[in-house]
Amino acid sequence: MVNLLGQSDKFLNDVRTAENEADLTVCFLHIGEEYRYQPTAFQQAYVQSLIDAGADLIICSHPHVVEPAGYITTAMGNSGLVFWSCGNLISAQSKIPRILGGLADVTIIKDDSGTRIDTWNFIPTVTHFSGMDVRVFLLKDYPDVLASRNHANFNDGPLTTEKLWNLWTAITGLGKEL
Repeated sequence: MVNLLGQSDKFLNDVRTAENEADLTVCFLHIGEEYRYQPTAFQQAYVQSLIDAGADLIICSHPHVVEPAGYITTAMGNSGLVFWSCGNLISAQSKIPRILGGLADVTIIKDDSGTRIDTWNFIPTVTHFSGMDVRVFLLKDYPDVLASRNHANFNDGPLTTEKLWNLWTAITGLGKEL
C-alpha cells in the first residue's frame, strides 16, 4: 500500500493525481541517509521532483537524526515546505543526536482564496531513556535533572538541555523561539 522510492514514475503520477483532486498535497517519505544531518543529493532531487509534480508539504524520516526544515523552490519555480528529517520520536537509541527529534507543526488554512500552509514550526523533542523509564518530552519541558539520568550520558558524556538546544540550532538553524 505504499509507493517505493524506486517506483518514482508511479509515485510522481500519484502526486500529480492527488494535486488535481486535493486542496493540498502532502507526501511522507522514508528517505535519507542514517545519522546524516543534511539531506543527500538523492533526497534533494527526489523531493524537488515531488514539488514539481504538485506536492505542497513533504515530511521525511529515516536518518534517525533531525535535519533542517523550510521552504524550498525548485529550478522550475515551484515551492513546497520540507521537513528533511524529523529524527526519532521515540527509540532505544542512546547517542545524543539520536534522542533529539522534531515535530512538524503545520497550520493549513482553507478560505475563499484557496488552501495553503499558513504557518509552520519545527518543535524539538527528546526521548528520555533511563532503565524502564522511557518517555518523550518537548525539549523546552525537559529538565536537566532527567537529562543527567538519560542513557545518552553513558555514550556521549554529560547530557544537558543546553547541549541538546545547541545541537538543535546547529542542525536546523532554528532556536528556542517556541
